[in-house]
Amino acid sequence: MTWQKKVLGEIADLSLGKMLDGKKNKGTPRPYLANINVRWGEFDLQNLRQMRFENGEMERYGLKCGDIVMCEGGVPGRCAVWKEALPGMMIQKALHRIRARDCIDHKFLYYSFLYKQKTNAFASLFTGATIHHLPLQNLGKLEIEFPKLATQLRIVDVLSAYDDLIEVNHRRIAVLEEMARRLFDEWFVHLRFPGHEDFRSLKTKDGTLPEGWHLGKLGDLLSLSYGKALRADTRVPGAVPVIGSSGIVGWHNVQLIGSVSFSVCEAFSVSPTIGHATVSGS
Repeated sequence: MTWQKKVLGEIADLSLGKMLDGKKNKGTPRPYLANINVRWGEFDLQNLRQMRFENGEMERYGLKCGDIVMCEGGVPGRCAVWKEALPGMMIQKALHRIRARDCIDHKFLYYSFLYKQKTNAFASLFTGATIHHLPLQNLGKLEIEFPKLATQLRIVDVLSAYDDLIEVNHRRIAVLEEMARRLFDEWFVHLRFPGHEDFRSLKTKDGTLPEGWHLGKLGDLLSLSYGKALRADTRVPGAVPVIGSSGIVGWHNVQLIGSVSFSVCEAFSVSPTIGHATVSGS
């Protein structure tokens, strides 16, 4: 099977979002995506902001179903496929819009980006020593390998099926997390745990905690440590992920942190009556 190799600028139309300027921007207020709204494979559409766009800017900064939206900064290269979740969505300057041409399927292109991220292929295109950016002209030089369109679609069908299963599991996890949150609130905020549904019947110390419960400082209950600073220019490409506040921010060739020495299960033990919680520490 023969695969072609071309730079991204030859197989897709690239566009950078609009600069946010409340004094200069004119037109109709419209919702827009910022860097923080783009996750790997999905969008966070909570707390969207608005910016003024003129009618003539709709084509340049607007999104269509199938467009790939990629972060220019923050976590450069992070991207997701727009599926027309909200009509009339626009993009801010911190984002690239990548619109695939006829020779390549947009989902295949997205999976190619995922592979590039896993193999650290974006790194050579970044600018900035400490805060990385992925300029439009550099993004256009990214090399993409792809087979004929029919083969692309078969590959996409297989990978999409797995993505659909992952999405179903994510929804199930979200439901379970919500159930756990409500149970936690019921037991540990409202103190209505099994056998003690009426908080007024509990014996309390100082009117705050049930009898047998203890109040302690977090630092006395477990060991706290700060992460190791590992700048991008000191990393050696490899298979070990570098974890930052936003998730995986890069890759390294050496594991710098050993196995986790603390777990919640080891630190806190709760008796079967739930009300008598004890701290075992670590």
